Amino acid sequence: MRLSKKVVSRTEELIHDGDYAGALALVDGLLAGSPQVPALHWYRSRCLMGLHRHDEARQCLAKVLEERPNFVPALMVRVKLARDTHERFDVEPLLRRVLVLEPERARAMYWLADTLLMRGDGHEREALALLDKSIALAPDLLKARNRRADFLLATAREIDASSEIVTDDKGQRSDKRKLEAALADFQFILQHKRTERAVMRAANALLRLGRKQEAAQLFDQMLEKIGGNDPKRDTLERLHPQTPPGHDAQSTASAWGGKLKKALKGTSPQATALRFAMQIYQAAFEPAPGLRKVDAKHLPPYQRKFADQCARALQPLGFKCLDDAEAVHLSERDGQPALMRIFTHPTLGVFIARAYPPSLRQRLCGQLDTYVEGMAMLSNDVFVGVCRSSRDVLDFGGKAYRLDIVPPQAPLLEMVKRQRKHLGAAWKEFPGVHLIVPQDLTDLEEQWVRRNSAKKAHRQAIDYVTEEELRRLLGPQFEALHAQVDALLEQLVQGRLP
Repeated sequence: MRLSKKVVSRTEELIHDGDYAGALALVDGLLAGSPQVPALHWYRSRCLMGLHRHDEARQCLAKVLEERPNFVPALMVRVKLARDTHERFDVEPLLRRVLVLEPERARAMYWLADTLLMRGDGHEREALALLDKSIALAPDLLKARNRRADFLLATAREIDASSEIVTDDKGQRSDKRKLEAALADFQFILQHKRTERAVMRAANALLRLGRKQEAAQLFDQMLEKIGGNDPKRDTLERLHPQTPPGHDAQSTASAWGGKLKKALKGTSPQATALRFAMQIYQAAFEPAPGLRKVDAKHLPPYQRKFADQCARALQPLGFKCLDDAEAVHLSERDGQPALMRIFTHPTLGVFIARAYPPSLRQRLCGQLDTYVEGMAMLSNDVFVGVCRSSRDVLDFGGKAYRLDIVPPQAPLLEMVKRQRKHLGAAWKEFPGVHLIVPQDLTDLEEQWVRRNSAKKAHRQAIDYVTEEELRRLLGPQFEALHAQVDALLEQLVQGRLP
């Protein structure tokens, strides 16, 4: 059966006007009499996409592609659906089929490149070539330019024999050609769509190239456009290249120690609760001298299974596996290997997947006490984290604002989004910080040691009371203080000490 031009025209008109419900009613009426027409299922899938009924849209697209496997619009919509909903669906075969059928479809090239970069594992060269070609075919495809620029900026510290090296004020060496190429893309984006993100990225590239005056001009342009009461103003002024450099690790720890000592004075319930919180979470202050690379086969089965689950969840979000490692000090403290799988993201930092050994009760119930710790390490100044947990886990110290608690059922993408608040708080509190994206385990270990050294220094600046002393001091009130602890820690995180 062929659809009449009148029906097609009316359906297209309704979809174009955003009346997806009206178009769906029209298509469903036709499908009742002709359920085997692929064109009707195609129109129905578009209506369902517009109504955000994604599961039904997948079913319709499956019927379309079963009858017309080389129908490029349906292939592209199926890929878009998977990307938009972060579905665990391998889009690579569909995109490669599209490029066989239409070799110059730029958006398919960009999507395939993005997929390959998420996957890592040696696909970076092909992905970069695809991005170059897609941009050559569609210069105004800003998302492709942004992806290429992000990749070049994130990998600029990967230096080889042919690299032209440039060193920034912090002594970090980068590949000059990569920084200049990334900067060119960000500048092109700014000419067409001036976003704060593109401005910040361009300024970052300029600072790493040593072009402070140009970076300052970008910050000045942003400051001119925002109001005097805009919360971003303080952040931008602190990030301005002319501001003094950030605190070092020791001075940061000392500053936190001073704030906490002031908060701990007295015998008020708030001060006591804060001391109690420190006692509960004092393990967060333990130093960790380093990481040691391990073979994945040495991980216990429950840890390996958990790490594999995390890998499948993190891969669609752009993370790639950096290595499997052991936190040496934690192993010594706990009496068993503290093994973890480490993932990196070009723009978000580091995530560590670690499975804690199950207790006897958990073994009997078939449960595992596990969490994913997200680490965004900001130069030498601040460590910010996010946690996905099956129990309440707080990390708390001179270098840790907080591991934000996210319910186990929450999507990992939501966990990443919630990190932005903490990054913003870090940028407001400390001038000149930037995100660390380690390229190998050695690079990560340096940041790991620095972070935990700051925690140790911070811990030494504070007097602790033991749990036994607190029980003796507080008596029946000891357990009641639990409710106050989290609220006080949240105040501490936000700089609103009692």
